[in-house]
Amino acid sequence: MARKPPARATKPKPWTDMATDLVDVAMGRKPADLVIRNGRWVNVHSGEIIAGTDIAISGGRFAYCGPNASHTIGQGTKVVDAGGRYLVPGLCDAHMHVESGMVTVTE
Repeated sequence: MARKPPARATKPKPWTDMATDLVDVAMGRKPADLVIRNGRWVNVHSGEIIAGTDIAISGGRFAYCGPNASHTIGQGTKVVDAGGRYLVPGLCDAHMHVESGMVTVTE
């Protein structure tokens, strides 16, 4: 059976346009788009790995990160069980080929 190619990520709206929505999701007043449950969150600032973490995402941005995101789940929220896998915010694929970027090596 052929695997479906991954969906392309879209660029999130600017923080200033999202702040109110993110707070509403974090407070449980609005449902998240996606909740990832039971992960091991890697805090890239402190170096800690925090097990049993849920992350709620709205508009492509983290709205809540903590031990229980149940209050952010609504009818249309997609819920994914991370199964103890690592969750690393801000990690991106920095690998690219120069010719793919349409720039020269000196640029």
